[in-house]
Amino acid sequence: MSAGLYDLKLKKRLLKQQLEVLDVREARINEIKMKRTQQRSSPQGGRGSPARLKPLDLEARRSRLLQRRQEAGQTAALRDFNRMKPQASSSLAVYTMAPAPILPGGNMDRIRKRDAVRRTKLRLQGEAVRRERANRKPPKPKRVDMKLTEPLFVGRYTRGELPATLEHRTNGYGLSWVCPLQSLDYEYYLPIFFEGIRCQRDPYRFLARQGVLELLDASRGYPERVLPYLESIVVPLRDAVVTHDEDVLIAVLMILQKLVTCNPGVGEAIVPYYRQFLAAFKRHYSHGENLGDGMDYKQRKGITDICTMTAETLQLLQKTGGPDAYANIKWLIPTYESCL
Repeated sequence: MSAGLYDLKLKKRLLKQQLEVLDVREARINEIKMKRTQQRSSPQGGRGSPARLKPLDLEARRSRLLQRRQEAGQTAALRDFNRMKPQASSSLAVYTMAPAPILPGGNMDRIRKRDAVRRTKLRLQGEAVRRERANRKPPKPKRVDMKLTEPLFVGRYTRGELPATLEHRTNGYGLSWVCPLQSLDYEYYLPIFFEGIRCQRDPYRFLARQGVLELLDASRGYPERVLPYLESIVVPLRDAVVTHDEDVLIAVLMILQKLVTCNPGVGEAIVPYYRQFLAAFKRHYSHGENLGDGMDYKQRKGITDICTMTAETLQLLQKTGGPDAYANIKWLIPTYESCL
């Protein structure tokens, strides 16, 4: 027998019980109505002392109730009841059944087992994810590099707007200037060459860095060629430092050393601009390369160590920057110690 048919039979039995209870209640209500009607029609039924009616005969009441049930089409057996002592509701028959709503091996049983397996699998996966998250180490902070556009120096060299060209010599590359460097407009060309420091492709890389060094060498003894234009060359220096490329940073350090030693007074004039480019060298100054008792073969190839060069540049800035240089360097690089 399927579960659905068994449930229907159970519901049918319960409905029959409810109908029997309703029949009993209906009989009681009718008897009460009849009693009140007799009291109203009786001459002795006043308000002071109502007449006491004799209880109806049990057989008469039973026959009357059976007749009404037959007229209503109800064929179930009628229980005995006493009007004077009505039966309690607990005396009604209670139908019980074994709790087997889902038959084993059926479709519903397969669905229930599949759902239980799915819930267990999801629970185990959730526990595994929670354990993994609890044991996972936090991610390391990453540096966010600024996206810089291509320097205008590249386009100017391509269009032939620069007063220098690349020349191949026996000992390597060199620059050929179209006019003496003393006659160049430093206010216009010096920021342009400083902007090309961050170029990483040749010939722009060599042309810009070598051009800056030669312009600074040509300005020795003429501080008016550099001092008025420090503010315009600090911005290209800051853009070059922001790239965090080691080759570009080494070029910036070399140019800073050349800049503060080309003329007296330049080192003191550049002190207010330390915060624009010195903060990027804090990591290289604090974490030097330690080879222990090993040999550094990069020196034979002419490769400069950025940590050593950073320390040398900071010491040179302090020596040429005047009394306020050390305080500004210490504020940007707390691990720096005075060399004086």
